[in-house]
Amino acid sequence: MYCEKCGQLIPAGSDTCPSCTPAPQTGETFRFHFKSGMSSQTVTEIDHTITLQKGGIAITSQKTRTAWKRKSMPAETKYINYRDIERMREKTDLAPAEIPIALLCALFLLMSTTFIEVLIWIILAAISIKWALRTVVIIQLQDRSKIKIPHSGQKQIAVDFINAVQKQIPIS
Repeated sequence: MYCEKCGQLIPAGSDTCPSCTPAPQTGETFRFHFKSGMSSQTVTEIDHTITLQKGGIAITSQKTRTAWKRKSMPAETKYINYRDIERMREKTDLAPAEIPIALLCALFLLMSTTFIEVLIWIILAAISIKWALRTVVIIQLQDRSKIKIPHSGQKQIAVDFINAVQKQIPIS
């Protein structure tokens, strides 16, 4: 029998597809929260809940966008087998949506003539860069596709997550 969703062969004696149905929870859970936008009227928030399971990881993504009205998108869950992971890494970068604000602050800083103006623009540039910094966990799969999980918090959560997953990956 073949799965109606993904078309893979379902093993004899099984009622569910091993690719589409995640294994029961057996491990720890990591939560990644990313918030983009300095204005309370235009904010995008992405919450990832990642659960380590016996054969892989389950990633549940929930996106909320506020543009004068808060709108939540339906949560999506993706299951990744450990054997499908080629490599994982983390990096710290600037959120693309925040870069124009930081550049604008830098431009006004260059045009400032008094010490107070310079000080104000340095502070505003520092605040915008702090808002723009994010840690991204990049999971590269065997098929060369990538899953990016952004996080606005401490880098240590990403490092702990990568270490926990690497302990689960079978050595081939």
